[in-house]
Amino acid sequence: MATLCFLFMTHLVCLAGEAKETTQAKEDKVGVCVVSGEPLGEMGPPIIVQHNGREVHFCCKECVKDFNKNPDKYLQSSNPAKQ
Repeated sequence: MATLCFLFMTHLVCLAGEAKETTQAKEDKVGVCVVSGEPLGEMGPPIIVQHNGREVHFCCKECVKDFNKNPDKYLQSSNPAKQ
């Protein structure tokens, strides 16, 4: 019984590790902040905002403020495949 419990717990730990890697892989695909061009994740978790039905990714709150002043400026220069 102890061996069965050990195997079950080991399996759960492995699954938790896979979920974390999948989340990181998704962030890596997004790439850079649409405002600053900085890689996402270097200043903490990326900030994701919905704008006209699109996800827009930012490195920090300051970039969100700059984006909100003139969204079209940043969306024209961003790659829609990354949004």
